[in-house]
Amino acid sequence: MKISFARRTVVQSGAVCTWIARDRHCHAAAALGSLTLLVIGGLYADRARAQDQAAFVSTPSLQPTQQTAQLIAGLTHTDNFARTGENRASDTVAVVGTNLDLHRRGAEVDLQAQGNADFVDYLSHRFGSRVLGFMNGSALLGAPSDWFQFSARDTFGQLIEDPFEAVTPENLEDVNQFSAGPAVNLHLGDSTRLTGYGIYSRTTYQTSPNDSHAITAGAALARQLSRLSTLTLSVSKQNTVFDDPGNSDFDIGNVELRLDAGTRRTTLAAAIGYTQLKQAGDTSGGPLVLLQASRKVSPFTTLFINVQRDYATSVDALLAASGAAPGLTAAVGSSAPLSTATPFRDQVYGAGFTIDKSRTTLSVTATLRQEHYSGQNSLNRTLEGLGATLTRRLSPTITASLAGELDHGRFDDNSGSDTEYHILASVAKNLTTRLSVSLQYDRYARSGTGGFVPYTENQVGARVTYSIIGL
Repeated sequence: MKISFARRTVVQSGAVCTWIARDRHCHAAAALGSLTLLVIGGLYADRARAQDQAAFVSTPSLQPTQQTAQLIAGLTHTDNFARTGENRASDTVAVVGTNLDLHRRGAEVDLQAQGNADFVDYLSHRFGSRVLGFMNGSALLGAPSDWFQFSARDTFGQLIEDPFEAVTPENLEDVNQFSAGPAVNLHLGDSTRLTGYGIYSRTTYQTSPNDSHAITAGAALARQLSRLSTLTLSVSKQNTVFDDPGNSDFDIGNVELRLDAGTRRTTLAAAIGYTQLKQAGDTSGGPLVLLQASRKVSPFTTLFINVQRDYATSVDALLAASGAAPGLTAAVGSSAPLSTATPFRDQVYGAGFTIDKSRTTLSVTATLRQEHYSGQNSLNRTLEGLGATLTRRLSPTITASLAGELDHGRFDDNSGSDTEYHILASVAKNLTTRLSVSLQYDRYARSGTGGFVPYTENQVGARVTYSIIGL
């Protein structure tokens, strides 16, 4: 189970069973294209604004350095595949998928890959077969010391269409975003760099008329304070234009001063500035804030903290859902990113810790998120989440895991609220250094008022995992 401070996709990376939306061959092909790019190029799961940093430099990362590339096959039986309150029906689901967390940083090329993608088939054929999951791949050509760099990224995932309904095949929509662009570096001495850049992005939705293209331009003045710390003053502007004239085009502008630093025990990304949104003749703005820090306080314990305030879109939420930064994203279902083209002011507060010993790992995280949508107050919502994962190696070849997530959400214009939880228990056995088998039990439940649809579901599954890299 992957966790992140900000958000997570609807798909649970630890579960064999995922929910399938209506079959769309073009989006299945897009997912497979993302898979290909992942294997060749790699994945980067940071906020969209991170790629707008003009320095085009890999900053100190909060994510583990261990790399993973796995092939997975399994079967899962569910007692409520449609997640209904009544008239429950069971089904069996076959899954073939991959789990990737790869990175290669060379002198002239950076490649990163992260994601979980599954080809899912309901054996009763009540829903069509489909590739489902999250894929995000990126490639960066050129080093910061070069005068020219070029970056490319492709992201595929799902957004929820109706947060009041359970996450079912009728309530998910695929979205894909490709972006690419150059940067030009002017070196003003040994430790100062002025960079200008431009990025073109194309976003496509499975069914919604929200397809768009965006051009982002910016400049940054970066000063290297030490070998592991950089201070950057940057300005950027993103112009988004929709294919459908029924949607309102918008601009997002940012001015910020950012510090990226790291030591043997601490990583830090901190920024302060101003962010502004222009849409349909209206202008709004406010402080831009970012604080992401991790601190190893003992040989076994690491603390995390995250604070963010800026303007974002649902695709930005999808990017942040991959688990690049440690912490919880409360997204059991209804609090997953919404399928909407409307930008929103995003405020996230999170904290957590991990204890990692030789045989036992414990992770606990909590988040509070507030979303305020431009011109659509009915979408404004507050989300609270708490999660924990406990992993214990019972023997050199047997590992047991227990995880839980609790998610509470409410809309500002709705008197009701919903509470969802997900409990996962699994046991895995390593047959060889690369091959393992596992049994897994998942329980999902939702209760709520004010239009939220309640349900319970139990899943029992088995899977076989072949680790190309890592185990």
